[in-house]
Amino acid sequence: EQLMSGSNPFDVMYGTSSGAYAEVYLQARQTYVGTSIYYEELAGRNFIDPKNFLRGRPVVHMSAVGNAIRGDKKRLNAQRIVDSPVPIHIYATSVNDGSAYDFFPFKNSEDVYIALDATDCIPHLSGQVVDYKEGVYIDGGVSDAGRVPLQKAIDDGCTDILVCLTEKDKPSNYPLPLIERWIQFKMGKKYPQLAENYWNGHHTHRKTIDLLKKSESGLLLIPRIEIVRVVDERLIPRSWETRPDRLKRAARAGYDA
Repeated sequence: EQLMSGSNPFDVMYGTSSGAYAEVYLQARQTYVGTSIYYEELAGRNFIDPKNFLRGRPVVHMSAVGNAIRGDKKRLNAQRIVDSPVPIHIYATSVNDGSAYDFFPFKNSEDVYIALDATDCIPHLSGQVVDYKEGVYIDGGVSDAGRVPLQKAIDDGCTDILVCLTEKDKPSNYPLPLIERWIQFKMGKKYPQLAENYWNGHHTHRKTIDLLKKSESGLLLIPRIEIVRVVDERLIPRSWETRPDRLKRAARAGYDA
């Protein structure tokens, strides 16, 4: 309610990959607009086509996302992000050395759009690398920032942290999925550093899960971490879900959470 009225209760915000889209639409006071993109603009094979895996083409068409956030119907008010008094960190991964690159601060709206393009781009799965200034970047979750940049917030001295999780519960020692091993292998042919960092990003996420579980069980008292997640995991869609009704139901469950 505070965000919708123009008042941000947070001191700082962090996001990588799809989490970065969530934080910017939240700060831009366009939560409903951002959520509706999933089931109105990205449903069907115009966004995800699993058959492209066999054709050697990107399975996910991230250009559809870029067009949506820049288009008239669902356009992100990026100027609100540029002008935000609250720092909004969006991380991508440098192709050159595998490090986490923070796009904050943003000089203009295009900086915000490019940051979103970069943080959610995985070669061979969702398009090509993103050029920006002197560097080349891909999905922020591959770097040591991780898929949920919790450690970045802790390193910056945050003491009260709200974490929004959209994935199903999993053990902290979960293995790297086969599809991600394939992506790691394909990227390694052209970007050896990224192949190594793909595992590092996975390891960072496992540590994040461990911290969250310790917080939930009361074993971690500082920092204080509160987790927002969908209670009924049956409502969380599969990664390749494209049916509008399922996506809309999931969006509603996330909003209710």
